[in-house]
Amino acid sequence: MLDKYRKSNIFNYGTCDDKAIENLFREFLYALRIREGKKKGTGSPVAVAKALHLLASDFFPLWDFEIARAYGCRYARNPEAKYLLFVRKSKEMAENLKSSVDTKVVGKTLLKLIDEYNYARYTQRWI
Repeated sequence: MLDKYRKSNIFNYGTCDDKAIENLFREFLYALRIREGKKKGTGSPVAVAKALHLLASDFFPLWDFEIARAYGCRYARNPEAKYLLFVRKSKEMAENLKSSVDTKVVGKTLLKLIDEYNYARYTQRWI
C-alpha cells in the first residue's frame, strides 16, 4: 500500500483513499507507540505523520500540535480522522497554489512549501 503512495503526490488524493489512509495511520500509531516508561502505550500522531511523510513525502503532509491546531485538526481524539482532514486541507491548499508557483523554479514540491510555511508560521511563529 505504501508503494502506491510513494509513487504518488498530494494531487492524486481522492476520497477513495480515505479508508486506506485511516488504516495506515492507525497501524503506524500502534506500531510507533512508546514501549517503556511513564508514557508506555502512548502513541504520537506527530510521529506517525513524520513516518508516513518519510515513506511517501509527496503524498503525506507533515504536522505537529501547533499546525494541527491551526487547521482545526486537533488530534487528541480520533487522530486518524483528523489527519485525513489535514490531508484534504493540504490538497486544497496545493490546488489553490499550483497555478501561482512554479515548482521547477523553486525546486520544491508544493507540499514541501506548504510544510515550510506551516512550520514557520505556526510552529516557530517566525511569520
